[in-house]
Amino acid sequence: MTAGLDRKVKLFRVSAEPSKQANFNNVASTKPSEKLQSIFLPDLPVFSAKFIQDGSKALLSGNRKHFYVLDVAANKLHKQTVGALEQKNLSNVVISRDSGSDLMAFCSSETGHAHLFSQNTSKHLFSLKLNGSCNAACFSPGDRHLFAAGDQGDVY
Repeated sequence: MTAGLDRKVKLFRVSAEPSKQANFNNVASTKPSEKLQSIFLPDLPVFSAKFIQDGSKALLSGNRKHFYVLDVAANKLHKQTVGALEQKNLSNVVISRDSGSDLMAFCSSETGHAHLFSQNTSKHLFSLKLNGSCNAACFSPGDRHLFAAGDQGDVY
């Protein structure tokens, strides 16, 4: 998957099989990637595009107050607005690395919040307020803790 500020998301099938053609060094190359689909999002320059739920869905976010979840298997795009949250920029997103996890977090350098969401439902679970901005976050192994850090030098 590739995405960018041009508001386009492209899905590819990447092949690792060698091709029958050889490159100029007489070494077998791999088959070229095949573009499966191109999606245009008229209201979202994409800052972050990440696969979630073991690759069955893709999260598309940017500097807006909403994000999209693409159901890859069903080929459906769902827009999720964060509503009353103070978050205006959802470009900094952190996904849990544990397989089967349901958690993702958006960090706000503007408001100093880390907002935790469910990957399955895309619903807001809770928010963590930092002193200053929230520049980075990560999940602990097993998703027991969410660590967040900002411009004040404190870890929450």
